[in-house]
Amino acid sequence: MNRAPIALGALLAFACGSASEDTHAPPAAQTLLAPALRRLSVAELELAAGNVLGAPIALRDSLPPDARQADFSRNIAQSVDSLTLRQLYDATRRASESATLPTPSCAALALPNDENCKTELISALATLAFRRAPSREELARLHPLFDEGAENGTFRDGAALVLRALLASPQLLYEASLGEGATQQGAVPLGQNELASALSFLISGAPPDDALLSAAAASQLTNGTERYAQAVRLLSRAETMAQFQRFVEEWLGLVQLPQLAKSNTVAADFGPLSRALQVETRSFVADVMAAQAGSLQALFAGGYSFVPDEVAPLYGIQPVPAGTRVSLREFGRVGILQHGSFLSVFAHEAESAPVLRGKAVLTRVLCRKIPAPQELGIDLMFPAPDPNATTRSRFERHAVDPQCKSCHAQLDPVGFTFENFDAVGRRRSTDAGLPVDTRGSITLNGSSLEFKDSAELSQAIAESEELRNCAARQVVRFASGRVDERAETAFVAEVATLPFTWRASLLGLFLSYVKSDGFAWRVSP
Repeated sequence: MNRAPIALGALLAFACGSASEDTHAPPAAQTLLAPALRRLSVAELELAAGNVLGAPIALRDSLPPDARQADFSRNIAQSVDSLTLRQLYDATRRASESATLPTPSCAALALPNDENCKTELISALATLAFRRAPSREELARLHPLFDEGAENGTFRDGAALVLRALLASPQLLYEASLGEGATQQGAVPLGQNELASALSFLISGAPPDDALLSAAAASQLTNGTERYAQAVRLLSRAETMAQFQRFVEEWLGLVQLPQLAKSNTVAADFGPLSRALQVETRSFVADVMAAQAGSLQALFAGGYSFVPDEVAPLYGIQPVPAGTRVSLREFGRVGILQHGSFLSVFAHEAESAPVLRGKAVLTRVLCRKIPAPQELGIDLMFPAPDPNATTRSRFERHAVDPQCKSCHAQLDPVGFTFENFDAVGRRRSTDAGLPVDTRGSITLNGSSLEFKDSAELSQAIAESEELRNCAARQVVRFASGRVDERAETAFVAEVATLPFTWRASLLGLFLSYVKSDGFAWRVSP
């Protein structure tokens, strides 16, 4: 279920005041990100290369998987080593040789010595690859490549050699946010083309289109309101929904699902089930974005889902027609944290994992910092299996250890609320033949709260300011490709001034960040 375009709904009522108003004064340098180059993720490379070739190209099976930071594939740690470059070259060679060359129109019938068409072709392809107009020097380096390819061949042979060079060029592979122009009080603004690329890759996961490049050429993107308007326009692109689905999956760690293995004691064939669980979560996120503008309340406590046939028995319901919204609240599932995808990822092969589930909620959903055992000099040891004890009772004994107690006092009371779900998210009432105990607690927004299960926990989290602040931080991390406490804190403070509808919505947070000074400026190097 991939619904597009995304509906803005009530958010548009706050368009004029959705983020900091445009000012001529530079923002405080101490709140800004450092300049950086970011290698495109594999998904972004597919769209960027396809844009140059004029046809889709699949690179995921040809290139190494993305190196992730905080689980986000968009990050400045991505690199291009010699092996990756060779694999990219091999993957694009055949595609470049058979490219349809939709632009310019003269290319279809041109002869190898057609200088005018050659010049037009090289300029058009370089503009697509570089996501900006190429310089004279860049064009001058491409002309000899064309001549070499066309010397004993056809016009298409010359074009193919230029394409291969462009598809492996740093200008295509990297998104730059270095800043251009004069430094003002320690801050430097991003250039127009940098803004166009950053905006488009953030909102749609794809390179900027003609309208966005035209806005950059007209120097319109300095204005935050214009960036906001362009972002709203991009929401109608087909790629946009996949981008928001990717954000949620990476934020919550659900990208680990395809690599999971489960014991036959809990799932006879987990492969097909895991794919169905992924479909469910993506369909749910698509609906939250399309119908409810990315409401955090709906995402974490919506009380419904779209359940594939393969998942229905796991949830204890009858199969329903595809695309049917199913109420799951009566089955103890109120949001994405009760999806089989989340419950499977944060579990062991054959049993539940209250520590993993508790940590996922605290660190991913609420952005709390929990030190790893290794940081404290503690050897990680899980409680030994005991067929006569519940998982909860085994972990309660483990948490008595003085070295472990301080962290487990936070983790376990949250993780225990999910104990009515097994290692694949199947609802259960007993564990090791004994009744499960899902009581738990958390300190949220300064108040100590107790819950009977994870559904109540999710409802409280969905209504909390802590979730909204964490979501704002995750947007900055996804957008910038890094973890930067100062930039995140500055955006959280800005979000606090927004209308509730905006700060309680993923769509509102993304659009507000695009409009913000933090998006458009960098600290001077």
